[in-house]
This record gives sequence, C-alpha cells and structure tokens, in this order.
Amino acid sequence: MLQTYVYHEIVESKGFPIKRKVFIYEICQAKTAAAMLTDFPHFSIFMPCKLAIYEDNGNTIISTMNMEIMLKAIGSNQELHKEATTLFNKLKLLMNSLTEKL
Repeated sequence: MLQTYVYHEIVESKGFPIKRKVFIYEICQAKTAAAMLTDFPHFSIFMPCKLAIYEDNGNTIISTMNMEIMLKAIGSNQELHKEATTLFNKLKLLMNSLTEKL
C-alpha cells in the first residue's frame, strides 16, 4: 500500500462537499512496477494501481480500472505480462473477498 486518500474529505476541503464516502487506495508491487516502467514507460499514467471503495445508494462498491487492455498491450514481454496478469488476478480475488465480507 502506497497511499490512502479519504477523497470525500479532500474535495470537501476544496469547497466541494459530496454526500458519499469515497476512499482510494494506491497499491504497488515494486518489482513489476520497475519492469513496467523500464519496458513501457508510457503506461506510467496508470500507475500505481488504484482501488476505490465508495457508497452508492446504500451499497458499498469496490472498483479498479480494467487492466486487461493494458495487459494485452504488453504481450511482447512475456515475463512481464505473466507477472502483471498474476497481480491483476490477485487484485480481483482481493476485491471479491472484500465484497463477500460486506
């Protein structure tokens, strides 16, 4: 975990309060991040991976960006593709596990 943002408090401090609670977590696996930045620096805009948790109509939603498009684009580096795919799959498992506990 790199950083946690209590986003509803951040935007409220800027004068724009919102009614829902929004939390954003930045997560990183340094080995894979280093390989990605070495071979595909144009993907740095998508890093680190973010996990968002927010309220919507009384429900708690857990989301992240769909990394499958990015994973297809790095297919030329098979080792990195495998590592990144494994991490994305673990992130999806974590999200599913958290969802089951809600």
